[in-house]
This record gives sequence, C-alpha cells and structure tokens, in this order.
Amino acid sequence: MVNQLNGKYKVKNTAIRNFIFTIRILEQEIQTPILYTYIPREENQLADSLVKKELTPELSPA
Repeated sequence: MVNQLNGKYKVKNTAIRNFIFTIRILEQEIQTPILYTYIPREENQLADSLVKKELTPELSPA
C-alpha cells in the first residue's frame, strides 16, 4: 500500500484505487506534504498484532 501511495506501483485493484482517491482528497484538504514510509512487520509488532486481531475470526461461545 505504501508503494501505491508513493506512486511507485500502479493501483490495479478498484477498492484500493477508491481508497487512495479518498486519501488524495484528504491530503489536499490539509495542504501539508505527507511522506509514507514502509515499515516491515518485524519492526512494528504492535501494528502487526492489531491487524492479526482484526483478521482473526472470533471463536463463538459453545
């Protein structure tokens, strides 16, 4: 995602393209340069754990 936001890679997925379009609008509204930096999972354990928590389906009580 960072590479798409920085314009390094093309955005082919429609959902991601719409998301980036929304980001661009918000960037223009705040009128401040923004730099997106890729941080590998290994170096950002908090973010990785939060993503895993959201993506892991909760077990329903028996």
